[in-house]
Amino acid sequence: MAKTQPKILLTDIGVTIVVFMVTVVMLGITNYRNNQAGTELPYRELEAGLNISDPNLSDTIYLFHSGDAARQIFPRFTQNNVNWDKQLLVAYVAPPQPGAAYRIDVVNSRRQGPVVTIGYRIAASPAGGAGVLSSQPVLFVTMDRDDLVSSSELTFRFQNIDTNQTTSLSVAPDEI
Repeated sequence: MAKTQPKILLTDIGVTIVVFMVTVVMLGITNYRNNQAGTELPYRELEAGLNISDPNLSDTIYLFHSGDAARQIFPRFTQNNVNWDKQLLVAYVAPPQPGAAYRIDVVNSRRQGPVVTIGYRIAASPAGGAGVLSSQPVLFVTMDRDDLVSSSELTFRFQNIDTNQTTSLSVAPDEI
């Protein structure tokens, strides 16, 4: 009987090691999948309801640190509820749409490493813009600076989830 005790002890140790290794591998796989998918990034969409008609601004992204800077590009921007000490304003101007009755709806916002991806959809607005041949809806999104800290260049990507059209803006870490 004395010889069976070491066998049982060795078996218990072996099983414990195998269970530990399987657990570590499964946690690693789960972590890898989560990192590949990115993490959800909090944002707040501002209801500006702004449409412009300037082909020079078509399909562009802007990053603003103050309301005055935003009003230089978008004079009709009137949102005063942005905490400029803690937040940034990101604006996206969509390509021209047929008529004025369009808006941009954010579907998701994710961060994967140094890339922030904002998925959007262009939708028809209930209020029409009769007589307007084309316009470009503008999306304003605020994000917390703490969520955007990066040691390298940070890229904002706006991706139309219906067409996969992507527009990017890369900024240096000191611009955040």
